[in-house]
Amino acid sequence: MGSEGNTNHLSPPSGSSVDVPRHEMELSQLRAYARNRSSIDIIALWLPVIVGAALTQWFSLGKVAAYVAIIVGLSSFHSYVCRRFLSSTSVPSPKKVKQWFFWIAGTRILYSSSFSSIAYLFWIPGIVENHIVIMTALVFTAGAITAQSTTHHAISIANIIPVGIALVVPSLQEGGVTYGSLAVLMTFYILYFAKLGMKSSETSSLLFSLYNTNKLLVSKLETANKESNDARCMAENANHAKSSFLAKMSHEIRTPLNAILGFSEILANTDLDESTAQRHAEYAGNIQESGQHLLRLINDILDLSRIEAGRFQLEEEKVDIRNVVADCFRTLRVMAENKSITPHIDNDPHLPPLWADERALRQIMFNLLSNAIKFTPQNGEIFIKTQLDGAGALHLLVSDTGVGIAAADIPKVMETFGQVNHNLHVMQKGSGLGLPIVKGLCDVHGASFDISSTERVGTTVSIVFPESRVRPSPQAPLHEDVA
Repeated sequence: MGSEGNTNHLSPPSGSSVDVPRHEMELSQLRAYARNRSSIDIIALWLPVIVGAALTQWFSLGKVAAYVAIIVGLSSFHSYVCRRFLSSTSVPSPKKVKQWFFWIAGTRILYSSSFSSIAYLFWIPGIVENHIVIMTALVFTAGAITAQSTTHHAISIANIIPVGIALVVPSLQEGGVTYGSLAVLMTFYILYFAKLGMKSSETSSLLFSLYNTNKLLVSKLETANKESNDARCMAENANHAKSSFLAKMSHEIRTPLNAILGFSEILANTDLDESTAQRHAEYAGNIQESGQHLLRLINDILDLSRIEAGRFQLEEEKVDIRNVVADCFRTLRVMAENKSITPHIDNDPHLPPLWADERALRQIMFNLLSNAIKFTPQNGEIFIKTQLDGAGALHLLVSDTGVGIAAADIPKVMETFGQVNHNLHVMQKGSGLGLPIVKGLCDVHGASFDISSTERVGTTVSIVFPESRVRPSPQAPLHEDVA
């Protein structure tokens, strides 16, 4: 009856798309049988005792007591196996279900066969009263087995065979018309009980199938409901992120566009003369600055979108990181000088080139330096350092003595358009895209990114390019050390 796997299935009622694994049907039937067996433990123990007491009028007490002790012991052992099976809390595997079947069926068959030996050990030819006691006990046992066949037909059929043989064989051996007729009657009796048990078992199997099908459907419904809730939460989060992105993006784009439209409208509606020429030149400068800001913002959005979509293509080549640092600082020097910020640049003179995308490296350096200058107050300091560690990895550090970021706000500034409001009026307003882009560009290079900050003390950003991207020498072939 046991099954090694889930390949065989018992089909549930027509119209259901759920197949019940055979081992689960077997498990349900075994549990029902074990529960029924536990409910008749007392009767099963007292039956051999009562029959043994009746047999003492023909046999010695010692012989009868030995038989009763063996039967009671086997019955108790079978009951113990059933209780152990019912007390198991874990869900057994198909192999374990098969093992339990052999234990339960084996101990039950051993008990039935031993009990049936009463017809051979205690049958006295010619003593009708003796025959009545023995056959009554066997008929009672056959009826009990048939009643249990509704829960597990195979075990019951296997048990009724030795009982049926014990009912028929002694009668045939006794001989005569009466016992011959009794043997035929017992044969039909056993066959009828077997057939009755088979019909009851079919009904029981249908109920087990319905129960297990319902259990599987409930389990699948719960799983589907959980998956549906997870998908709904993901959709809601994605929709919230989209709405937040569009709201922030529209605000960031609208600001420079309003400046462009406003100043251009003034230029278009005002006659140009010498008294207004200087003011118009200032307006034109404002338009140009707003346009450049808008262009940078759009480029940042496009770059971040490509990075997040995994479509940012690196154009790798040998890059001298020292030149990238120098060029980016040269571009931002005026901004630093306007705030009297003192720069400290410490480049290892023996740095080998990096195998990287130069444009991406310049964007990383430009974003970090512009942030450091932006959020550092008057007369502050910024520190730039590049060096190799003992493992050959290249470290790039950018520190400042700016307003800093609270530890709880660091995850926020790493979000797209993430910004933190400071009470100190020492910095310019940022778009909230710089650090996410830096982090994304580090990721596509296989470099680690770390930011540490303390409010009113400053911020330090550390980037580590792996040894595989550090060229061992300027003369090394281009195909070496590529990540």
